[in-house]
Amino acid sequence: MLAVSRRMLGLRGIKFRRYGVQGQEQFGIDLAGREPDGRYSVVQCKDYKTFTAGQLRKAVEKFTGGSRPFGAYRLIVATSASTEATQFADELAALQREHPDLDLELWGSEQINECLRNCGDIVAQFWTRETAVDFCTGAPLPGVPAPPPDRQAQAERVLVGPLNTDDVMPILREADSKLADEPTVSASLYGDLAGRLHDAGYGGHANVLRRKQLDALKEAGHFDDAADLAAELAVAALHRGDRDEPRALARLLGELASSALAASTERAAGTKEHATVIGIAVRDISHPVTMSQLLTTLKSETAGEPGYRPTLVLLLAEVRLATEPHRLDELDDLVGAAL
Repeated sequence: MLAVSRRMLGLRGIKFRRYGVQGQEQFGIDLAGREPDGRYSVVQCKDYKTFTAGQLRKAVEKFTGGSRPFGAYRLIVATSASTEATQFADELAALQREHPDLDLELWGSEQINECLRNCGDIVAQFWTRETAVDFCTGAPLPGVPAPPPDRQAQAERVLVGPLNTDDVMPILREADSKLADEPTVSASLYGDLAGRLHDAGYGGHANVLRRKQLDALKEAGHFDDAADLAAELAVAALHRGDRDEPRALARLLGELASSALAASTERAAGTKEHATVIGIAVRDISHPVTMSQLLTTLKSETAGEPGYRPTLVLLLAEVRLATEPHRLDELDDLVGAAL
């Protein structure tokens, strides 16, 4: 199950390991996996010939009623028995309603075997190579690794750059060509490309396209949407430790707030709030020794709940830890809300 868990969840970059040894209190956990963002998934293994909905409930409640190591957000109950009966789906749904803070999954023999049919190396390791040849419909030949399906695309992005590939360049050219006459369409194209590049691991190139998207939104007169994006980019730049980019974006936010007010847009007040919060954040985080307003701003009701708020809380906590650790407990409510 350790090998299967790594494979089934490996696309998320998760790193699994065994949790504890025989005789230790394991709180209903056999395997634990940490994702790149720091969150944990845990697995409870049940090597049973038959498995019931009642045993599923007991397994979940053993974990939820204990100390919940790692503060895991996902619990997977894996069993060698069949779980195709409808009562399992009904019980799993009921348990999910009772524990909305957890993502619950049930892996039965059907799901595990489906995974193993595509994992000839795992089957060969724990059974035999002959078994793998017979059982795994897509098993590679011994000693010949199966290349990732996107290897060619990866190589192309490395050789010519992620903005010059055949699947990106035509769309980028179209977005550039529509900037003058159809800036709204241009902004949408830039945004879609930025999302694709970010998901592919090219964060720097995605940021370049986000700035293009921002310019297009401003050109189209979508001042509030532009402010939303500018605020997110400013906080992301602060988080990276950039000094110049956040200041430039803070100035742009001030211009967008004035434009939104002049145009009487529906969200002009929110855009002005973006400009105020980001302006204070940039000033305080750029001068951490004399920072004075960010804490008050984040605690005030007028700060709202923008998506970047938790990151600002994190930055404030890091500065406080470095400069005034004895006052860190003053941020307890903010940190709790951000979590």
